[in-house]
Parts: sequence; C-alpha cells; structure tokens
Amino acid sequence: MSLDKEVTEYASKTGRSRVLHEEALAVMPGGNSRTTTFFDPYPFYFQRGQGAHIWDAADGRLIAELRGHEASLNMGEWSPTQHGIHISAFSQDAFLSLLANGVPTKFPRLRFGFIEAGAGWVRYMLWIAMYGGGPNDVRPEYEDVLTSSRFFITCELSEDIPALIRELGDNCLCVGTDYVHNDPHFDLSAFAALAARTDISQESATKLAAINAQRLYGLC
Repeated sequence: MSLDKEVTEYASKTGRSRVLHEEALAVMPGGNSRTTTFFDPYPFYFQRGQGAHIWDAADGRLIAELRGHEASLNMGEWSPTQHGIHISAFSQDAFLSLLANGVPTKFPRLRFGFIEAGAGWVRYMLWIAMYGGGPNDVRPEYEDVLTSSRFFITCELSEDIPALIRELGDNCLCVGTDYVHNDPHFDLSAFAALAARTDISQESATKLAAINAQRLYGLC
C-alpha cells in the first residue's frame, strides 16, 4: 500500500477538514497553533471531543482518539485518568529511548525537556535504565545522570517537590504556568506559590521557576 494511495484516500474522506484548514491559513501561519497535530496535506478537524473519542468535522463520525491529549483534550472533555495515562506514557517511553540509545552522548549540545507529565516517574525510569537489568557495581547519582544528559523535567506544585529535589536534585526540575495555553496545567500563580513555600530553599525555588528553564532553552 503506497503512501500516495493513503494520502488520496485521506483527502477523499476529509474534504471538510481541507476547507477549514484553508480558512485557518488566512488568519494563522501554518493554519495550526500546535505543530504536533499538523501533517501533510492538512490535519483533520473535529466537532468535539469526549474522553478518548472525537467526532469528525464533516459528518460527525465517532473516531477513537489515538494521539494522547492532542485532540480530545483540546476539544473539551477531559478526565484526570485519561490525561495522566496519555501524557506520562509518552514521556516515559521517550525518556527511556533517549537514554538506551545514547542520544545525549551522540548530540552533546542538545537539551531535552519533558513537559506536562509530572516528575514522580523519573526516579523509577532512571532505575529501570541503569539497574533494571541486574546488579551493577557502578551506581551514578540520579542527579548526575540527568545533568550530564541535559534532561529537564517539569513538575507540578501538587507533587512532593521536597522529595523530588532530594532524589533528583534541583538542577533539572522546572515549574511553569503554561501561559497562554489554557488547559488543566494552566496556573498563573505557580511562580508566586513556589516562592512562598517554606519546605524548599529560595535557591531551589529560583532554579525551578527560572534558572533551569533558562538553561533548557539556552538563555543563560
């Protein structure tokens, strides 16, 4: 089955999406604000979303949503279970794949961000990557692995941040507001709330709120 055949079949079934995409191109560069949902010749459009399902923009067909939170979450319905399963699974898979294939070593100037997935899973993934295969006399500190790999992970204020800092250090963790992306992670008060905490040092709070993000994006 050739790619051309697949594209032709896709276009024959998604005429309404093509029309909507052309309209979007007139007011937005690329016609889409999320590069993760764009693909040639144009992305498909939906009427609404609920749980793990979406409804086609053309005829209201029910479709299983297989792209994580990229579609149904943005279209409306959301549940903590759905969101957590989708996002953390993607991040964990990417995390292990990058470490297992030595990508940070192959590309020493590349930095990696694991965003909107929490940070509680990181310690377990590091254990799997380094010790899951059996005994190992060489046991590097988790913080050293994250720092040398240039891995940065966003954490949520509702997580046990003092424990995360004890286990992972404060050089790889970030906290963000998700401005201006209004979804369940949107929290404009995050920085003020972090600065007001008494269970972590002000130095750590500054790293999580500013310095580490600057390092991730190469701004310092």
